[in-house]
Amino acid sequence: METVSEMLVKKMTDRGVIVPEKREVYKTGIMLLLADMINFALVLLIGILCGALYESALYLLMMWTVRRFSGGYHAKTYGRCRAVTVGTYILVLISENLISDNFAVIALVCNAFAIVTVFVFSPVRHPNRELTEKERKANRLFAVLATLFFSAASTILTVLDRKEGLAISLILLAIAVLMYAGMLANGKEGKRHVKDHR
Repeated sequence: METVSEMLVKKMTDRGVIVPEKREVYKTGIMLLLADMINFALVLLIGILCGALYESALYLLMMWTVRRFSGGYHAKTYGRCRAVTVGTYILVLISENLISDNFAVIALVCNAFAIVTVFVFSPVRHPNRELTEKERKANRLFAVLATLFFSAASTILTVLDRKEGLAISLILLAIAVLMYAGMLANGKEGKRHVKDHR
């Protein structure tokens, strides 16, 4: 990825699209974009292979909306990031397929856990991405609203005896767990940041 990013940045610099002083910024941005594209493609591919394209699209949508604003665990390498993204998705798929009895109760418990976690802890502080007070409030509001929206959708689908409601709940649970993992990875500093801004 680094080689491809370097090559693209060189071409853009040679053509005058970017100034040489900003090469590293663009290189990092392109690497992040490529990493996201690979992660998205892998999740979709697994979904197609497992006959779970709907769940794949839902997982990506929820990770892009809720998790983007709630914060959480961020791996230090692209390989670990890929492993966490794909591994979390596989765990959601396996859990959804294993749970058959009382899935309505499990869905409601997952929703409640996610709502409380997002409401209390979002956005989770990350040392490489400090937020202004305005950004923090906006991220928190969006994360809470998105979580409430998906929880409501999950509850409605669950009441209608649709297992997609369980899928949504399990993805929300995964997001909440990744928030706790992020707080643990960031140590006491991350927890202190949350307390200081409530």
